[in-house]
Amino acid sequence: METKERILFVIVFGILAFLCIVYIGIIDTQEKVKEEKAKEIKPFVTEIKIESSCRVINIYDAVYCLRYKLAEFYNYNLSNANAQLTEEQLKKEGGVCWHYAEWYATQARGLGFYATTIKMQVDENTNHEIALVSKGNVYCRLDQLDVECYE
Repeated sequence: METKERILFVIVFGILAFLCIVYIGIIDTQEKVKEEKAKEIKPFVTEIKIESSCRVINIYDAVYCLRYKLAEFYNYNLSNANAQLTEEQLKKEGGVCWHYAEWYATQARGLGFYATTIKMQVDENTNHEIALVSKGNVYCRLDQLDVECYE
């Protein structure tokens, strides 16, 4: 009887050890996936100074103020498509849709609004990114120099 108990113990212990190893492997893989995704998510515009002149109560006035501020330096430059730029570099060299979407979202958050960017696939090889800014029941779509608000 003692031999059967030892064999059973070894089998149960072996199964538990195997399950622990598999579990640790899954967690390790998930952590590596998270790290890879974190590397992919990088701000395209850094060191942004909030436009305090656009600090108004009304969301409509704020987003149109930001649009006019952006128009002062807007320059679509596809050669910077994958570059991480400071605000000064964006103003000097120009950028693409997601640079400007990130600029809008950062500005809007700094002004006290809710904001996010949305990346969408346009075709097999092309993506486009816009910013959405909201407060209360109003939200605005900011797409480079095009702004539209909805209630």
